[in-house]
Amino acid sequence: MDTLLNWRIVTYDGCMMCDSGFESVEHLLFERGLSSEVWQKVLNFLHFPRSAAGFTAEVQWMIKSSKRGKSIHKLLLMFFAESVYSLWLNRNSKVFNQHCKTATELFREIQFRVASRASNELSSIMLDLSR
Repeated sequence: MDTLLNWRIVTYDGCMMCDSGFESVEHLLFERGLSSEVWQKVLNFLHFPRSAAGFTAEVQWMIKSSKRGKSIHKLLLMFFAESVYSLWLNRNSKVFNQHCKTATELFREIQFRVASRASNELSSIMLDLSR
């Protein structure tokens, strides 16, 4: 965002979603209320007993988790990638269409995307988690 401001491509550096902070990756993806709520729903769904942290902390946790190789960790990585993607799409929808989805709507979309890309093994784990 700093570069865009310096080049005068954008003139406002505040968060377009909540208008209460500087729009950074950290803020947009995990510090902001909606983003944090979406990620907490993911953690709860996957039965990871922890609170959502900042983006940098979550990325570090993803790196450690990816080395474990268990199916639940594969799902966690897929959910993380889809969460980031969905939150970015939601931000753009707010900026360009003045429409913002709720945390529940975003979580359901994320679940759908993960399920549609998951292997049969991972899909059956998701079904078990949903019960």
